[in-house]
Amino acid sequence: MALTAATLAGKEIDGYHVARISSVDNRGFTLPMLPVEGRVTESGYPIGNDVTCNLEIRQAIACAIDRGVVADAALNGFAAPCYSENDGMPWNNPESVIDTDVDHARKLLADAGWSDNDGDGIVEKDGVKASFTVLYPSGDSVRQAVAFAAAEQVAEIGIQITVEGTSWDDLSKRMFSDGVMMGWGAANPYESYCLYQSANAFKDDFYNPEGYQSAQTDQYLSAAMGALTTEEAYRNWKLVQWDGETGTAMRGACPWVWIVNVDHLYYVRDGLDIGAQQLHPHGSSMPLLRNLCEWKWEDAQE
Repeated sequence: MALTAATLAGKEIDGYHVARISSVDNRGFTLPMLPVEGRVTESGYPIGNDVTCNLEIRQAIACAIDRGVVADAALNGFAAPCYSENDGMPWNNPESVIDTDVDHARKLLADAGWSDNDGDGIVEKDGVKASFTVLYPSGDSVRQAVAFAAAEQVAEIGIQITVEGTSWDDLSKRMFSDGVMMGWGAANPYESYCLYQSANAFKDDFYNPEGYQSAQTDQYLSAAMGALTTEEAYRNWKLVQWDGETGTAMRGACPWVWIVNVDHLYYVRDGLDIGAQQLHPHGSSMPLLRNLCEWKWEDAQE
C-alpha cells in the first residue's frame, strides 16, 4: 500500500487501485477573534487582526463558501463538505450545518457597514479594508488547494484573502494574528475541549490560536468532561457547538471556517482486501491499521 493525496490520486498505477476512505479529517481555517491592541503571547508573538475580529466578516466567509465546489474543483471530488471538527460523530450537533448563501453573506457585511467605496472589489469599514492573510504549511498541496479555492469564492463578496505558504516554524509565530489552514478531527470529543477551552487560547500548541474564549462554552465543556453518562456528555458536547443562541459553530461565534473533510486515499495492491474501515480521524496511518488482523488476500499471490 502507498498513501496518496487528493491532488494525486487520479493517476493510474498498474497493479494497484485507489481505496477511498471517508474521514472526519477536516480542513478549515482559524480566524483571529481579537483586534490589534498591542497584545502578545507569552512567547512574544503578536495577537489580533482588525478584519477577522469582526463577527460579520467571519460569518460572511462561512456563508459564502460552497464546500461541495471546493471538494470537487480543488480536490478532484475526494472530499466532503465540512461544518465542524467532528462531523459524523455521535457527539456532533447537526445544527452546526449551514447553507451556502452568498446573498446572506453580502447582507451581513452591508448591515454591519462594510461597503466598496472605491470600486476596487474589496469592502471596507472605517478605513479598514476587508483583506487578510491565510497561511498554510508549504508543501501541503491539499491545504494549498483548499485555501486558494476558498479565497476565490470569498472574493465574490468583497473580502480579499491572501494565501501564503510558509514553514511550520513561521506559522507558529504568526497564527495568532493571521488565519491558518488547519487540520483536525478525532475519534473522541476531547479534541473540542482542547480547541475551545478559554485557558487554551494563545498557547503554542496550535489548538486555540484564534483566541476563542467564552464562559458559557467553558461551562458546557466542563459539564461534558464531568458527565457520568454518555448521554449527558453528548448533550453538552452538542451545546458547545450551538445552544440555540451561541456556540462555536459557524452560525455562532465562528472562530473557525470549516470547509472539507478529506478522504484518506491509498494505492492498494490488487487482490488485497483491507476490510471495513472506520470513519478515519486526522492522520492516515494508525486509523488504517486498526483492523490489520482482518486484512486478507482475495486471491493467492505468487
